[in-house]
Amino acid sequence: MTAKDVSGFLTIVIEVAMIIVNIFPIYVGCKYKRRSERSAVDEMIISLSCFTVIMVLLTAPLGLVYYFRSPFKNAYAFCDMFQSSTTCFQFFSLFIITLLCVNRFQEGSYATKGHNNIRAWSTRTTVLLISFSLFISIFIAILPEFGMVPLADEHSNFTCHLWISNNATNVMQGIYFVAYLIFGYTDLIIVALAVIGIFLEIKKVKRLMFNGVVAGEQDTVFADDSCRRSYIDSSRLAYRMAAVFFLTWVPSLVLITLKKLDLEISETAVSFAIIGTTLTGLVNPLLYGLTDRTYGAGYKKLTECVKSTFNCTRKQFTTAPSVSMEYTINGSNGSETCDGQNEISPNIVPDSSQICSSGVENIAYDDQCIQPEVFNPEEEMLICPGSNSRNENMELIAVDADSQSLPRSDRSDEFFVHEAEVCSSLRKVYLTDSSLFSTESEDNTTDDSLESGFEGLLAESNM
Repeated sequence: MTAKDVSGFLTIVIEVAMIIVNIFPIYVGCKYKRRSERSAVDEMIISLSCFTVIMVLLTAPLGLVYYFRSPFKNAYAFCDMFQSSTTCFQFFSLFIITLLCVNRFQEGSYATKGHNNIRAWSTRTTVLLISFSLFISIFIAILPEFGMVPLADEHSNFTCHLWISNNATNVMQGIYFVAYLIFGYTDLIIVALAVIGIFLEIKKVKRLMFNGVVAGEQDTVFADDSCRRSYIDSSRLAYRMAAVFFLTWVPSLVLITLKKLDLEISETAVSFAIIGTTLTGLVNPLLYGLTDRTYGAGYKKLTECVKSTFNCTRKQFTTAPSVSMEYTINGSNGSETCDGQNEISPNIVPDSSQICSSGVENIAYDDQCIQPEVFNPEEEMLICPGSNSRNENMELIAVDADSQSLPRSDRSDEFFVHEAEVCSSLRKVYLTDSSLFSTESEDNTTDDSLESGFEGLLAESNM
């Protein structure tokens, strides 16, 4: 096996892995976070993951065609398209990481200075910044198409060389190199300053957490420890992503700079350094799950869903129990936290709460689960079989069960055993003597007879 075969195999594996790992943050951000609950960090993570998947799907076929069939006619067009797509992805990920670090620093500064709103950027501002970053990335990527980089001769024995490693013969061909280095070093400096600021802001936040809220800060958003912890988690994610950024971009920028200074630098080293900058698309989604608790929980849920899809058998499924089983469920919707997540009552029984509308016990589909019916002691409605739904006088018979103040699960099973018999008897009474079901305008004598008649029917059914 040659070195070309090894590199081709590794390229395919990395591209497939990049698609898989970037599906996770997209799924978590879109499935478990409503648009109104997403922060600027969530919007940037989703956009970066979506763009990574799109770029891999575009560049992978081009790279594979060139890998298996090079050299061939019009191969230079494949090379140009491949490098343009790669350059666009490199700079878009670079700009998104820069925006993320700046956002974390700005929000930390707002919160520790007593602002009531920790959100520094609105959704509109975030979308505009992401769109502007994409525009600049595309602009840099298409510069070589206007002759601003030395291109290979399409009629020569063609091999695909990286644009950045070629030597420019005039000022026009050097514009791409200048833009590449200027944007690269500028973002490097901005990220470094933002990371230092984030580190200092986190120290202030921790000091607030351990020392308590001082006078005048009770009304600020950081009066809640959960909001402080949320900010710390997202800020840690920012400077860990920045660490990966430094490890990949600093060697690349240094080697390119040295090569442009006519120093003896291997073209292979420059090529691997540039390719290494694209690995952020593989590492960053893993950092989301390891650093942020929300994304970590979402990753686990999606993994369980996929696992149950491929490994499920009939023995692993259980049918949903009847509503007479005992549940302990908090009927409230939960209160909103600063992370935008609903608080789940600790009284919920995990196994029984996962009974879904499909009648299958599967934790991966808990968002489709139905809540078990709870008995209402004031108005319990018994639907009699065969009753006419069009009858306006009496379709459902209300039972005032004073002795049945507990949920269905705590009541005697005999009541449910004879429930059908009670309904049948009541239906007969309704058909034979409709005067029992009089309106409110009638006298109390009729009401008393109805009550005594109903109690007699219950006594007969329980014998």
